Amino acid sequence: MQKKFLLKLALLILLIGIVFPIAQVSSQGAPSEELSRIDALKLLRNINTLQAESMLKGHRYASFKDLAPRLQRLQSDLITNDESTSMLKNYKVFLVTAEDGKKYQISLVPSSDCGVAFFSSENGQIYEGKAIGCLNQ
Repeated sequence: MQKKFLLKLALLILLIGIVFPIAQVSSQGAPSEELSRIDALKLLRNINTLQAESMLKGHRYASFKDLAPRLQRLQSDLITNDESTSMLKNYKVFLVTAEDGKKYQISLVPSSDCGVAFFSSENGQIYEGKAIGCLNQ
């Protein structure tokens, strides 16, 4: 009796383990080639958080070069171009830190002319906007 119960329980757990991941993948669909507004905001919040941690630990904000390995773990499709620039899907990501480490600025600029851009700095506030002439597009 107990063997039957354990066998049914094991089958149920196995079935849940197979069906749930399949349902998750099909609900998410294929990965998008465009960065969503939510993902852009998450990236900026992650960078602001990493910078706050850097300031607390080292009394200075980190350069992009110093943050890149940690950002790669959070955002695996981030492609580093140089010491201050990377690409993430359809956005250019710029992170510039002052030489003294007291200030930084982040920009997420769309590769298309009229997409929404996002900005932040050491104050932690996040801004979004479009280029002039793109308001109605």
